[in-house]
Amino acid sequence: MTTIEFNKKWVNFIDENKPGLLIENQEVIDYLDKKLTKYKKENVKFLIKTIGQVGPQLVCDVIINHRKDTVIEFKVNKILNG
Repeated sequence: MTTIEFNKKWVNFIDENKPGLLIENQEVIDYLDKKLTKYKKENVKFLIKTIGQVGPQLVCDVIINHRKDTVIEFKVNKILNG
């Protein structure tokens, strides 16, 4: 799955006026798709804002039950930085 396909699949969970996923990394895409599918099946409320490079900084902004999901942030950082 590409970043474009991911964003199309999860369009109803991407915050309005936010870009969604910006990272073209297959391992990140697969991880996020699996994790979000699990959340959806478990009826966990989540919102994707931005996942990607914004300037020099990695932004991983996924909100779960009104709080930032630091587990996703940690895992994405780990995948990208080894």
